[in-house]
Amino acid sequence: TDERVEEFDRTQYLLGDGPCLSASRTGRSVRMSVEQLGTRWPTLGIAARNAGLEGFLAVPLFNYDVPVGSLNLYSHSAVAETDRDRDLVVVIAEYLGAGLDAIATDHRLERAANALRRGIASRADIERAVGILMIRRDTDPETALSELQASARRESRDLLDVARQMIISADDERT
Repeated sequence: TDERVEEFDRTQYLLGDGPCLSASRTGRSVRMSVEQLGTRWPTLGIAARNAGLEGFLAVPLFNYDVPVGSLNLYSHSAVAETDRDRDLVVVIAEYLGAGLDAIATDHRLERAANALRRGIASRADIERAVGILMIRRDTDPETALSELQASARRESRDLLDVARQMIISADDERT
């Protein structure tokens, strides 16, 4: 959240590479010192030194086992060689990933429910149009539905659009 860190991040995105982008792309954690960073990405090494950064730890965030970003820890001192910092960030990243999974599931369920509602509403209009054809042609439901589908194919239109147009036409005839 530090302004110097934001400048370093902007540089990573401008260059299209760096520790956090590498973790995001590969799904593997990246831990390095400013010297290692400068060796791999010289321009980022300069930006890191200008920001007073010495250590970097980027842990990938996953959404359903697909890396979608990274949780980054930048330090004004070297990132400890122990696994404590990495383990803490990994645990936080796992919780964030679980949250992303839950949000994605909620959105998928909401989209599925909306699609089901639209499908039910669409089916009612199609059934109404089939009923109109049954009366007009004195035919059974299967034949009427087949005629409606054939009409949609001939006109290269969506079945629901053809059905709704038929309903409008029948309502106009009644008035």
